[in-house]
Amino acid sequence: VDQIQFGAVPILNHYGITEQLIRFCNDNPDISLKISETVTADIFDMLDCKKLDIGLIRTAYLKDNCYDVLPLLKDEQMVLVSENHPLSDRRVVDLTQLAEDRFMLMDTDPYYTRFYRKLLRDAGIHPKIEYTRMRVETIKRCVKNNTCVSLMMGKVADYPHMPGTVSLRIKGYPSLYLALVVKKDRMLSLGGEKLKNFLLQ
Repeated sequence: VDQIQFGAVPILNHYGITEQLIRFCNDNPDISLKISETVTADIFDMLDCKKLDIGLIRTAYLKDNCYDVLPLLKDEQMVLVSENHPLSDRRVVDLTQLAEDRFMLMDTDPYYTRFYRKLLRDAGIHPKIEYTRMRVETIKRCVKNNTCVSLMMGKVADYPHMPGTVSLRIKGYPSLYLALVVKKDRMLSLGGEKLKNFLLQ
């Protein structure tokens, strides 16, 4: 049995990857797939230590000296607001329009936290920010009650959709790639290559 160690940031359901992995396992009973969900830094550490064969991350960068970074799709950063927010009827907003809002942002993955900190810094605003480790659904409920706004990737904001909230596009349309990462100096097994190619399709 060919055993593959697969590590991902915890967004498999949001992007439909869980169903793809189930289908892969059903179609390849001779391959044992071990899946772990963790933060981006841990995925890179486990790839370096050969505890993972393939990683799945969100990234702004597709070039790296140590890893092959293979994009699956591109997802846009959105602002999630209450349907009662003054800007809820806008299709696109400038982050400066939210300078006085209270932001609630997840800080579970430092790699991702740096991305939205840069967005706010580049917009020249310093809003009130509460960093939290609450579940996404809990943050969405706080947004629905109009006590805060949040930054989320489009697929995360939409899955599952929280009635009473609205996703707004950000001027400049900042995006991240959902991408597979593998070590450049490591040859995957036949099963690993099969999984990589399956997901890239």
